[in-house]
Amino acid sequence: MKQKKYRLEIVLNVREKKKDEATRFVALRRQELVETEQELIHREIILNKCRQQIFDAGETMISQLDLGTSAGNVVAHRNFIKTLKEHEKQLIISVEEQKINVKNAENAVEIALEKLSEAYKELKIIEHHKEKWQQNQKFEIQKNEQKLNDEIAAILHQRSEKL
Repeated sequence: MKQKKYRLEIVLNVREKKKDEATRFVALRRQELVETEQELIHREIILNKCRQQIFDAGETMISQLDLGTSAGNVVAHRNFIKTLKEHEKQLIISVEEQKINVKNAENAVEIALEKLSEAYKELKIIEHHKEKWQQNQKFEIQKNEQKLNDEIAAILHQRSEKL
């Protein structure tokens, strides 16, 4: 007896594709998170270098003052330090913006994981349904085979009694 085709096979295939897409989406979001975290680290390094430059420029100005430098050099150092501090403020804003980007990327990963979990559950439901259907099909086939065997046995028994 030929086994019947599972009538929800298309649904199963669609749910498998949905789970695969959700898996790829999670991988994409995780990659974006890694990239935003790397950019945050890069911006923090630049900010720290800027702060080190401000410190070094201040130390240089103090040492030149101790040596008796001209007023023009002092003004130039002050302007340089002022420019570095303005740059530092811009870098701080940039770092804060990137922290927000990292938070958004983390949220996107969480949402993608939730969608993957949902797709996985939906797939498991239909797979479970298919397994039960297959078990029922096997049971029906066995039941029909047993019925045929019983009929054959009954016919053979009737023939043996007639002889």
